[in-house]
Amino acid sequence: MPKLALTLACWDYDRTRPLIDGRVQAEGIDLKIQLLRPREMFPRMLENKEFHVSELSLASYVTLKARGDCPFVAIPVALSKIFRHSCIYVRPDAGIRGPRDLKGKRVGTTQYGSTAAVFVRGMLQHEYGVRAEDIHWYMGGLESATQRSRQPCSVATNWWTGSASKNSLENIQPVKSRGSSSIHFTSKPARVWRCLSRMAALRSSIRYGNGWN
Repeated sequence: MPKLALTLACWDYDRTRPLIDGRVQAEGIDLKIQLLRPREMFPRMLENKEFHVSELSLASYVTLKARGDCPFVAIPVALSKIFRHSCIYVRPDAGIRGPRDLKGKRVGTTQYGSTAAVFVRGMLQHEYGVRAEDIHWYMGGLESATQRSRQPCSVATNWWTGSASKNSLENIQPVKSRGSSSIHFTSKPARVWRCLSRMAALRSSIRYGNGWN
């Protein structure tokens, strides 16, 4: 009996490497693996359903489920694991000493609906009482500004919640700029942050870490 031919799209994690290098075989399956970055893989799966199996954004999946229009079945395997507190970058001159200081602040993100941003917003709301509508949200690029979304800020059609007047996504300068947001949520640091010394990053983590645990 011929093996079932399936395609799997994922990135090269320690959890997927045994499948990639053949140390682990899927019984009865002829598995073809495509190594893709999430930023390329997720849209191809969400929009075109190009693969039989794919790593997928958790935020996108649960949003589709909530809308009652989800064509995917989730496999309870977490491929990408990261401590999301590490995705929060604070400007040292922003006057932010703890999570509750974020109320009324400008917060930048590259993708408001990303899984990382959803986890951070959930943490802020349920652990510190800071709701999404308490923050002024801005969306921009890490290295260059992006265009404002053409979609209305509506719960029914978009990923975000809250009133458009207090919680709109606006075009901003690059989030690394001194004149832009006070804090940034991202799983990928900007080039200017990557150039900082490890010691400086460590001092920043120690300085702000206690208030975020």
